[in-house]
Amino acid sequence: MHKLMHPKAENLELAQRKGEDAFVWNVQFQLGLAKGPATCGACTKPCDPLGDHMLKCPNRGYLTNRHNTVQATVYRICKEARCPSVKTEQLLRDHQCPLPQTTDKQRMDLVITQHDGSKIMADVTGTHPTHADRPGEPRNLTNQRPGSALRVAEKRKRDVYAVACARGGYTFLPLAFESYGRWSPTMETFLHKLGKAVKEAHYRDDRDFSTGRVVARWWVLLSCAVRRECALTECGKSEAATPFIRPFPRDEVWWRGPYSPH
Repeated sequence: MHKLMHPKAENLELAQRKGEDAFVWNVQFQLGLAKGPATCGACTKPCDPLGDHMLKCPNRGYLTNRHNTVQATVYRICKEARCPSVKTEQLLRDHQCPLPQTTDKQRMDLVITQHDGSKIMADVTGTHPTHADRPGEPRNLTNQRPGSALRVAEKRKRDVYAVACARGGYTFLPLAFESYGRWSPTMETFLHKLGKAVKEAHYRDDRDFSTGRVVARWWVLLSCAVRRECALTECGKSEAATPFIRPFPRDEVWWRGPYSPH
């Protein structure tokens, strides 16, 4: 085990960074020598041998961290696109979208006014595609039906919010994603429409402006955000109190109009 821990400098640095105990456990786990606890200490539900429960446990905060990171990234994308208005954590009652079956404290992740004046209420939802087999439940065998976890998550959000948002004159968009990086068709459609709106509003006569390039950049931001949080989850130390809006790294600031921190 000692040789496995220190065969070269990279492993030594990894051991020092993650903590020797965590590093040893991870090596043992990869070799099939470690056995995790039978039940989760946070929610008392059974743990699975492959560690999928940790990625979806509702009480450990990992799902919440991934949700908040994606929400912040979508906000950043909308600001880059110069949407006329982008607001976060808005009470539904303040937008004449009451939910009779819930309390008045129900919130929407993002309320967006687009370039054409249309209004969107977007709610981010994260899900995990691997679940225990439970015949009769919607989540059963989602790992064997690609995209089914996303469809279940989207339907759940639409059933709760779509009608109420329509009453207030908003289009509801459930922006769903999986832990391993699959995204819902709704997210794809949203980004492509936003990219086309940017060109129409700001770069209609600019032949060098590429909608595809802009949308590809946004996909990179979203994918990296999710993978980063998943990596931190595996390390067992998701960052606490992460700033909601991250500053723009210098190498990500484009010279074009909407792609700047200002």
